[in-house]
Amino acid sequence: MSSILFIAPSAYIYGGLATWLDYLVPGLENSGWDVTVGLVSGKWHNAGAYLKQHLFQKTLAIENKSGSREGGIRAIYRVIEKVNPQLVVGVNIPDTYAAVERLRFGV
Repeated sequence: MSSILFIAPSAYIYGGLATWLDYLVPGLENSGWDVTVGLVSGKWHNAGAYLKQHLFQKTLAIENKSGSREGGIRAIYRVIEKVNPQLVVGVNIPDTYAAVERLRFGV
């Protein structure tokens, strides 16, 4: 089974991105993908409130307790390591690319 991890914001509960994931995730799951949605959670992002409106089977909150860019990269890095997906899709979370780069090159 192929696995995919989406790294997405949870700040916009009723936005277009949330609606896009609502349609995309079940379709991928029905096609045999193992899908995890990683939601950034922190000062401007509330994964708990987001998940009350958008029900996904597998989710993880990505918490950046420091609020710094470095803290965000490290939080995403840890989630990617934990899930160990075949494919990572960063959706409006640019720190995803830095985290993936560190994983790929051992930085």
